[in-house]
Amino acid sequence: MRLLVTRPAEEAARTAARLSALGHVAVLAPMLRYEPLPLPATTSRPAALALTSARAVEAIGGPDALPGTASVPLFCVGETTAAAARAAGFADIRVGAGGATALARAIAAAISLDRGPILYAAARERTGDLEAELARLGHVVDIVEVYRMAAETALPPEVAAAIGGGMLDGVLAYSRRTTQALVACAEAAGLGAALRRVPLFALSAAIAAGLGFERVSVAAAPDEPALLAMLEGEGGTSAA
Repeated sequence: MRLLVTRPAEEAARTAARLSALGHVAVLAPMLRYEPLPLPATTSRPAALALTSARAVEAIGGPDALPGTASVPLFCVGETTAAAARAAGFADIRVGAGGATALARAIAAAISLDRGPILYAAARERTGDLEAELARLGHVVDIVEVYRMAAETALPPEVAAAIGGGMLDGVLAYSRRTTQALVACAEAAGLGAALRRVPLFALSAAIAAGLGFERVSVAAAPDEPALLAMLEGEGGTSAA
C-alpha cells in the first residue's frame, strides 16, 4: 500500500521505516513543524517540573535553562520523554505510567500541596489535560510555553500530485490537528474532494469526526501498533 503520513518529520521518519518493514510505501507530508519559543528569564520557584513531550526537553535544552528548576524533581509522561531528559542532563527523573491523569497522580503522590506550584513546560497547542488534572488534585500549576507545532499551509508538490492522481491507498491519521491541517492544505489546492476519497486509517474516531472522509477505519487501540495491525487486516472498525 502507498500511504500518506502527516506526522511531524521525526515521527514520520520512524513510521516510514516501520511501514517499509511491512512492505508498504510511505509518502511523507509532515503537517506540523516544531518551533522552539523563547524561554523566560525568571520563573517562580516550583516544587517540581512536569514535561509531557520529548520536544519540551529539546526546547528547554537542559536542567539549568529554566530558573529555579535545576534541583527539583522532573516528572515525565512516559519513557520516551524521560530518555530525552536523561540525555539532556536531568538527574531526578520520575516517570508516569502514561497519560496526563497518571502523571498528575504521580506528582500528587510525591509532592505535597504546601511545597509550591508545579511548573509545566508545555507546547503552545495542548489539550489542557495535565493542568486540569493537577488543579483537580489541588495543585497550583504555572505553565511555561516552550515550543509550538506550527501548521503547514501548503502540500508538498509531490503529495499534491499523488492526491490528485489517485495514487494513494490510504492516509494515516495520528492526530486530529495534523489531519485537519492536511484537509485545509488539500482544500487550498483544490484537492479536498480527491483527498476525501482516499481511505483514512485513524487512531480514534474522534480524529476523523466531521472531516468528511468517505471511508474511515479506526484502530482497535489508540496506538501505532494497533494502527499498523489494522493495515494488515488485524482488528479495527469502520467509522464511515
